[in-house]
Amino acid sequence: MAVNESPRSREGQLAEKPLLATIGLVGGVLGLTAMVFGVGLYVLDPGAAPLAMLNLLFGVVGIVFYALTNRASLRQVASGRSAALIALEVLLVTGIVLGLVAVNWVASQSTKEWDFTKDKLYTLEEQSIQVAERLKEDVTVYGFFRPSDQNRAYLTTIVELYQRHSAHVKLELMNVDAMTPAQKKRFQLVENGPRIVVMMGERQAKVRGVNEEQMTNALVRVAESAPRVVRMLAGHDEAKMDDLTNDGGFGRAATAIQDLGYQAEPLNLTEAADVPDDLAVLVIAGPVKPLFANEVDAIGRYLDKGGRAVVMIDPGTESGLEPLLLKWGAKLGDDLVVDPNPAAKARGYGADAPLVSQLEPHPITNPLRGGAALMFWWVRSVAPAVQPGVGTVTTLALTGATSWAEVSFKTGGEVEKNDDDIPGPVPIAVAINKTTPGGKNPEARLVVIGDSSFATNRFYAIGGNSDFFANAVSWVMGDDEHIALRPKARGSTRVALTERELYGIVFFSVNLLPLCIMGFGFSVWAVRRRR
Repeated sequence: MAVNESPRSREGQLAEKPLLATIGLVGGVLGLTAMVFGVGLYVLDPGAAPLAMLNLLFGVVGIVFYALTNRASLRQVASGRSAALIALEVLLVTGIVLGLVAVNWVASQSTKEWDFTKDKLYTLEEQSIQVAERLKEDVTVYGFFRPSDQNRAYLTTIVELYQRHSAHVKLELMNVDAMTPAQKKRFQLVENGPRIVVMMGERQAKVRGVNEEQMTNALVRVAESAPRVVRMLAGHDEAKMDDLTNDGGFGRAATAIQDLGYQAEPLNLTEAADVPDDLAVLVIAGPVKPLFANEVDAIGRYLDKGGRAVVMIDPGTESGLEPLLLKWGAKLGDDLVVDPNPAAKARGYGADAPLVSQLEPHPITNPLRGGAALMFWWVRSVAPAVQPGVGTVTTLALTGATSWAEVSFKTGGEVEKNDDDIPGPVPIAVAINKTTPGGKNPEARLVVIGDSSFATNRFYAIGGNSDFFANAVSWVMGDDEHIALRPKARGSTRVALTERELYGIVFFSVNLLPLCIMGFGFSVWAVRRRR
């Protein structure tokens, strides 16, 4: 008996088309997608014109290939009833794509931004915003970097954050290799020194690191109504403050004072009745000959009125300031601190150059604790002295446990520890603050250090010496309460790439990969729609 078999259903099967026609269809869809990508890239970033042209060229080739391999299908579609529906679909897709491009273009032109990073890397702290908004005059941030230096981009990014809150913040980037000697002199640039200078008029402050805290504090310093003056006492065979060439000069220390935004000038009190009124901080650095009685009296009156001073007296010298310093709570020892610790010997120095890492809590030393050690060369003890009417006396630094203060160092001979010596740890620096009602400042501040060599050109860059000196000047100035901002830690590290490598990554991630995903997705849709 014959069985009447019905033909199998062809539902779900693709229409039989030549393989070349199917490949052509895929090429056409990819080409059309590439053309849309090219237009979008150029609208969003005109600098990507070469990449956009590459997309358009690929698009034209893909569409022409589709037209050549699907001539019969194109004629059938054009004469069929679905031609209008297809045209409508094309217009709809084109409209959506152009709409997305338009939205992205408007967004790229808008200055409104939202910072969704975990640590708010691209948002200023409230204190920085207030500083920027209070600016009344133009402030120019100069960056002196080579074109390949990544700090140029860092500086541009952080300055743009301030520019959102003030039109007075300007930025100028200069190639440090192309600068003339006159330009370097104007900005007081030194080898291996800060490469960022913040200027308002003739006032300037230098910034070492490209970060918000240092930038904000530089803006505060240059925006002050008048520059503050730091004067270094002269007239007693002290080393010169403008000497940058000799090891014993204080040129680097004076430059650091200027980098902090202050003026640094010499001061001779031998014929003066009083300390000048415009003085913000007095620095006494290593006098070899004793001060005259009128000078000591003038300095005493200056401190009594709320004066601020940093005093550095070397071992074996009679400065004439000893009674005054004792009155204020600092006892200078007639001794020499020695330490046989091998760390100094490893650096090429002897036991008379102790390395100091024991720093007591204080605004001067807090940033240094746990960091690089300080190095002193020929340092005497400076101990706190309890005196009536003395304010707060804080020990800043002590030498190591293996050290001692040698009291017989002037007699020569072998240096060895005996019962007359002061055992370590030995205090070598103190900070004093005392309330002075009715004075120039509400509080007098004094830092006494038993050595001046640590701040000379020879030792200034060793360990934490430069920071210790700069912090001492800033504290007596009253800048210990400067704006302190939390560090913003980035969640990723930077990878150094060549321009070619960077272009390849951008091409693959921004163009090729999305194009392939979207193009092949549309191709699958187009092939299945031909059923």
